[in-house]
Amino acid sequence: MSQSLYIKKFTHFLEESATYYGLLQESAVTNAGGIIHEILTGYYLNGGKKDNAHKPDTHMPKHEDIDGLSPHEAYHKYKEALSPEQLDEAHKYGDHAAQYIRENLSKDGHDIGEVHWTSKHGDIERSTGIKSSQKEDPSDIVVTTKQGKHVGVSLKRSSSTRNVPLLNPGIESIHGGSDILAEHRKNIKTAIPELSGLKSAKERKAYVRANPEIEEKTRSMNRDTLSKMATGAADHLNSLPPAELSKHIRDNVLHAHATPMQNLGHDHMRVVTWGSKAGAQTAHVDPGKMYEHILENPHHILARSTGQGVGFYVPHPKTGKEIKFANQSIKFDSQADPMSSVKSATVDNFNSVGEIGEFLKRPSTPDASGKKPVSDHTIGGKSFYGPDERSK
Repeated sequence: MSQSLYIKKFTHFLEESATYYGLLQESAVTNAGGIIHEILTGYYLNGGKKDNAHKPDTHMPKHEDIDGLSPHEAYHKYKEALSPEQLDEAHKYGDHAAQYIRENLSKDGHDIGEVHWTSKHGDIERSTGIKSSQKEDPSDIVVTTKQGKHVGVSLKRSSSTRNVPLLNPGIESIHGGSDILAEHRKNIKTAIPELSGLKSAKERKAYVRANPEIEEKTRSMNRDTLSKMATGAADHLNSLPPAELSKHIRDNVLHAHATPMQNLGHDHMRVVTWGSKAGAQTAHVDPGKMYEHILENPHHILARSTGQGVGFYVPHPKTGKEIKFANQSIKFDSQADPMSSVKSATVDNFNSVGEIGEFLKRPSTPDASGKKPVSDHTIGGKSFYGPDERSK
């Protein structure tokens, strides 16, 4: 190998390594930031002050029957991954979310009694006596009011947008995804026979990074595979009966269910705090109710491939223009490992969901029978609500 080619490849390796470790650091900060947001929101709900966060007294209590870190101990562990500026921002976001939650509970006549961190399996039952899995109830904290109501809170934080990741469903949520991935791995071994002698992900990544041509081939084959998965998934979803398509979106995309606590008369909210030019903003929804105007009337829902994911669309009831209300992205865990697994993440388009909902709240004009809505809630003469809706 010529010296110039060696230097070029080594330089490329260093650049890729820097990118890789930068991504690892970014991932660690993101994970720590999410945990810190949960802890600080509970801390401020308990009446905590920023300058006293180093003290254990005002942090949420630790369940005595389990091992692991208390909220106070976890705060001190995970804040080390944040810069002073990031930690200061985390306090602002946590305080803002806590104020928002407190004000909304107050509007309903409730005062905060206890706040528990419910990030581990079984924590919700320990805090409320109500058995539920983390899949059934994604609450990060539970507020128990002095009036006896439990309010589960799923906390989300974003630097700039209200549309935050909701779920991380596995490849099993992508129809045919496992078969397509197996075919991809077979094809990439054929295209890059050197991979057969590399047994670990670390070895494969090092080989790919040291060979720019191989790296580009890997990325190209990855893109084609993700596109094939997205197209196949969208085609399959569109072939389903509307009720089954709605169930897929409800279960695997939006987690649009009432929680066990709600089924027993308590409450749940998904609270999102994000940054804007005006400062921190916070809003909330009830996932069990937020999307019902779409999911209970699924005959207009259409799935479309977005290249590396599946978008879910409905026509706007007034204009007929397609609006994307949710998305399921599909990605490789690692672009540098040719044998990488595939992951998925979902997000809703809050503004679109809300816009459709606000329009549908407007009263429609009954026809001569007094039951079915007419033009103001129809698309091409077909009711947005379906044949049996809005008739009661």
